[in-house]
Amino acid sequence: MNIKLEKVSPEDAAGLSQVMMRAFYRDPHWRLLWGNMTLEDIILSCENRLPRNLVKGRESRRHRKAVDAVTGEVVGYARWVLPEGQEDLWKDAQVAEPSAQQAAQYEARYSAYVVDGKIKGLKNEITESLSPLLEKTEEDILKTGKFLTLDYIAVLPDRQQQGIGSILVEDGLRVAEKAGLRVYVMSTQTGLKLYQGHGFIIVRTVEQDNSQWGSTEPHVNHFLVKEKTST
Repeated sequence: MNIKLEKVSPEDAAGLSQVMMRAFYRDPHWRLLWGNMTLEDIILSCENRLPRNLVKGRESRRHRKAVDAVTGEVVGYARWVLPEGQEDLWKDAQVAEPSAQQAAQYEARYSAYVVDGKIKGLKNEITESLSPLLEKTEEDILKTGKFLTLDYIAVLPDRQQQGIGSILVEDGLRVAEKAGLRVYVMSTQTGLKLYQGHGFIIVRTVEQDNSQWGSTEPHVNHFLVKEKTST
C-alpha cells in the first residue's frame, strides 16, 4: 500500500469532503441528522463550509490527509487538537494562515450553508438533545491532564480495512509520545477495534435513546484514553 501523509489546505476541501461525508454516511445514527438530504448535497455543503472550518482554531488544531501516492486521491483525513499551552507542537500539520481576502471568501462560502450558526438541512434538535452529555463526559476526562485529542478521523469507504486509519492514528501517537502526552478519542462501536489495537482503553461509555427520531438502536459512544508510554 503506497500511502503518504501530507499537510492540509483549504484547497483540499473537495477531496476531503468526499472522504468525510461518505465515511460518516455509513453510520445510521449520523444519517438521521440529515433527514431526507441526499449524500451529494451533504458533500456539497461540507465542501463549502470546510475551508472556513480548516482555518478556524488553527493555533491548536492539526490536520493530516492520507493520499494515494499513485493516483493522488485523498483517501483519509484526521484532525487533532493540542492541549492548551502546547500550540508550538506539530507545526508541519498546521493549516497556513489565510490572507484577509481568502478568509473573506471562506466566510462567504460558509455563510451560504449556515443560518444563525446552524447548518442548513441538519436536524439540530437531535444534536441539541444528545450533545450535552457527550460534551460533559469529554470535559470531565480532559480535566484529568494534558491530552492530544483525536477530534475527527475518516477513511474513504472503498479504502477502509487497508490500514489507512492506522497510519493516521499512528501519526498522532508519535507526536504524543515525543511530547509526553496522553491521547484521547471519542468513538462509536465501529472505531473500537482501531483504537484498542493501538493501546487505547475505554474509560467511559454513554448510551442514549434516540428512537424518537427513527433510530432502531441506542446511540452509543465510547470514550477512550491512551496513557503515556513508559520510559
